[in-house]
Amino acid sequence: MKTSPLLSRRAFLLATGTVAAGLAIALKFPHAMADGLGSSADTAFKPNAFVEISTEGKIVVTVGQSEIGQGIHTCLAQALAEELDADWSTITTKHSLPGDDYQLAPEVFGPGIQMIAQSSSTRYLFEPMRMAGAVARLMIVRAAANAWHMSEDKCSTSNGYVLAADGRKAPYGDFILEAAKLPTPQATEIHLKSPDAFKLIGKSIPRVEGIKKITGQPIFGIDVRLPGLLTAVVARCPVMGGKAVRVDDAEARKVPGVKDCVQIPQGVAVIAEGFWAAKKARELLKIDWDFGPRAEMSSKTLEAEYHAALGKPGVLALERGNTKPLLKGTGISHSADYTMAYLTHTPMEPLNCTMQWQADGCEIWVGTQYQSMDHKVASEVLGIAKDKITLNTMHSGGGFGRRASPKSDFVGETAQIIKAARHLNAPIQNIWTREDDIQGGEYRPMTFNRLSAITKPSGKITAWGHRIVSQAILDDTEFVSWNAAGFDALSVGGAINTPYEIPNFRLDIHEPKNGPTVSWMRAPGEVSNCFAIECFVDELARRAKVDPLSFRLKMIGKDPRLAHVLQQAAKAGGLHERVPAGTGRGIAAHAYVESKVAAVAEVTMKDGHLSVKKFTVVIDCGRVVNPDGVKSQVEGAVLYALSSALYGRISFDQGRVQQSNFDNYPALRMDAAPEVSVHIVSNEEGPYGVGEVACPPVAPALCNAIFAATGKRIRDLPVNATLDV
Repeated sequence: MKTSPLLSRRAFLLATGTVAAGLAIALKFPHAMADGLGSSADTAFKPNAFVEISTEGKIVVTVGQSEIGQGIHTCLAQALAEELDADWSTITTKHSLPGDDYQLAPEVFGPGIQMIAQSSSTRYLFEPMRMAGAVARLMIVRAAANAWHMSEDKCSTSNGYVLAADGRKAPYGDFILEAAKLPTPQATEIHLKSPDAFKLIGKSIPRVEGIKKITGQPIFGIDVRLPGLLTAVVARCPVMGGKAVRVDDAEARKVPGVKDCVQIPQGVAVIAEGFWAAKKARELLKIDWDFGPRAEMSSKTLEAEYHAALGKPGVLALERGNTKPLLKGTGISHSADYTMAYLTHTPMEPLNCTMQWQADGCEIWVGTQYQSMDHKVASEVLGIAKDKITLNTMHSGGGFGRRASPKSDFVGETAQIIKAARHLNAPIQNIWTREDDIQGGEYRPMTFNRLSAITKPSGKITAWGHRIVSQAILDDTEFVSWNAAGFDALSVGGAINTPYEIPNFRLDIHEPKNGPTVSWMRAPGEVSNCFAIECFVDELARRAKVDPLSFRLKMIGKDPRLAHVLQQAAKAGGLHERVPAGTGRGIAAHAYVESKVAAVAEVTMKDGHLSVKKFTVVIDCGRVVNPDGVKSQVEGAVLYALSSALYGRISFDQGRVQQSNFDNYPALRMDAAPEVSVHIVSNEEGPYGVGEVACPPVAPALCNAIFAATGKRIRDLPVNATLDV
């Protein structure tokens, strides 16, 4: 059996040197930069890579993972500040530069990977950030004890102050110069707080960057403004993978403000004083393209290929028990196919990257989810060592995986532009329009699922067959080793580890090689597989005339947490309450790594028009660091996933994407957004992930609710292809 290459929390703690009973993770403690403190380096206390304290008592928490709206800077700062016993009003945060100290769980993702993925930041960094704060606190206490000529056990801390047993009290800033001279404590000297002593962890604290965002301060990548900044837009081949063979840029160069038109591997970059001049000039380019091997690609052909693949066994991913009847097609009680179209990420902030040559290197400003890859690709394209490249991570207006490009496409492209335009001796900001990204980006794979089941008269499932057809996501990425069992590890997520206990089980997969460039997108694999599985389970329950909730609970024997959120969601969402004609409620559940979630959707059908009224979600993500942050993430995930389920579809004709902007790739509008009610089940484990967790059950809960309201099964997404929404 191939398992997901993710470790349990306990395995992670053991691997990184954590001892039971609250002893320490063996962190490295290099000096960190003191920018952001308003102090010179010799007046800042930098006990490790994650925290700096000035003589004025200002505290800067350095976070290696990107802030893309998920609230990770607030959450991780809370963990560090808790153990530091800091005054929260003195806390600010900043993104780190790329570096090994900020790599993400090398035991899981591999060495040198700095990124955010699989809702993993809090899961893997909560304990290290607590340790960083505890180390700083102990060093300050020791400095105070030395200054006051007393034993350190006579000193305590509270809200940014050191307190002596004799009544003396002084702020941290009074001791940081002496603390900086002390040796780093041994791991066995550090004792983390017990949960009953938490003052910040578990509290709903406003986002540390919230004021900057709501007041429009320039913190995003697209806000970067440098002296002499030029803007670039790129004319790319309308067929993915094509290239320019002849370019006539005479008319483009006549546009006022245009500085140059340069050919790069991705197409032709127009560089000008401002975006609108560059965009206008791009429209005047005359380019002959070699469309390449995808020139005949069409959705109709791809869909026919996928449908044919459903009819024959694929690569075996998991098999247990006797599945011969499934393969022979004998005894099957029910079978159904479920399809999900290609989807695009569409973060609100358009893709952008700014670069500037320096005397001996280059500086980059970019909103990214994948610093290590961007750093590597920029180094390779520019031909200079990584230590000569400064990569500044900016806040991002959404990402959903798009800003973690496996090939670092938009950052690598910017490096090609600045390399070709070095003669301009100016910083350049490369901006992708919405159309550029929708028509030439990376997509969630189109997925076909076929589910088959053999059941007893009672409805109990005795055999289960699941066939997936989907392009591989991890091929040609740094994580291709996860596919060592011969199939894509992400594509089978949620299917290979289904919580339902079925004695005879077979999962196989086809991975077509034709199609567009695909990549990870918010809960990759999990979304399409959960859609198929939870809709199919609902169908089996209805056919057996068994309550869908009871049907699920009888099959969940070894996951009491999932069973609990299912029961709580059914109760909170009124699953069993009587509703008027034309109204329906549907339920779905999912386990994403260690987190558990269940959702109940409520819809109405009136005059042929579908309206989504409410989603009730219950989530168990372990220990909750910031309750409001969890609720915000779940609300956002529901609306994002609902938008895709209702409207999301990327289609192709003669190699060209047929969608271009929100007019023909619609997003959920405010007037169509349902009420989202979030209920949190907290426990002593974790914390675990949140950002992607609530996405998978949205589509199946929606479609199960549609059936309850109309008697019509939706097996092909998006819904608006079948119903008026």
